[in-house]
Amino acid sequence: MNNSRRFLSGRGYILLIAVLVLVVVHLRSKENLPFSPSYTFPLQDFLVHFLGTLFLWEIQIWNFKHLYERKLYEEGFSLKLVWQVLAVNIAFTAFFYAVFAPSVTVWVYRVPFSGYAFLIGLLLSLLFSLLINMVFLSLQVYRYWQFKSQHVPPVSMAAPADAAQAPPEETGYSQNRVYIKTGNEELQLPYQEIAYFYSEQKVVFAMTRTGRRLITQYTLAELEGLLDPAVFFKISRQIIAHRQAIRSVRKDANYKLLVELQLEGKPVKVETVSRYKAAEFREWFKGETPQPH
Repeated sequence: MNNSRRFLSGRGYILLIAVLVLVVVHLRSKENLPFSPSYTFPLQDFLVHFLGTLFLWEIQIWNFKHLYERKLYEEGFSLKLVWQVLAVNIAFTAFFYAVFAPSVTVWVYRVPFSGYAFLIGLLLSLLFSLLINMVFLSLQVYRYWQFKSQHVPPVSMAAPADAAQAPPEETGYSQNRVYIKTGNEELQLPYQEIAYFYSEQKVVFAMTRTGRRLITQYTLAELEGLLDPAVFFKISRQIIAHRQAIRSVRKDANYKLLVELQLEGKPVKVETVSRYKAAEFREWFKGETPQPH
């Protein structure tokens, strides 16, 4: 969970809301200013505005978690999803204020209902909701842009120089094997023997199903162009996994996917698929309409 998410859904925001409400209620009138001769702490105003703002905040966070993250997990990121979350949160805010404000006016302050005051309060509440949403969703768009920039698919399908030395008919992924030059040994490694490829300190290794580790001459980007996308999937920046090496897939509390990779006689290796890639991975894993990644 990232820092902004921990702040939004943790306890730190309660103190921030309390401070903001405290400032606002003291600025509402001269009598509420601390240096006024008739100053008394505006406890009623503070409690009403604090509870209303807190509930409004909780509505936004609930929708972020149960609408945005669920849709992101199921369908993947899109600007349509961003606008959908924004529209739902604004609608929830308007509905909440339409119920909360008249009730407080009549039952707490015991003053006649004022349409003008209601509209001013509604506009301020919508502005507050819009501010929360724009900050959160702007961060999500920025993180998605970062994610996509780090997972740009290879432009060329050409093999690297070492692979090009092999006969042309042996370099395509239609042959269901990968040419690997490791040390003094050259291999044509069949797909079914490969569990996954992983990058470590800028070196890419191939792990076989039996647990053998082989240094390769490739980068992960080059392997993406060489491997059959119906069989292999780049589950993270460090790992490209074979479908048959995946023992199980489960969703965690943050709508990320936890993928268990199994080698013969080895402990299970658990890798994480980000929320931005979860929908694409689930589609690939089900084998319905495999897509390049």
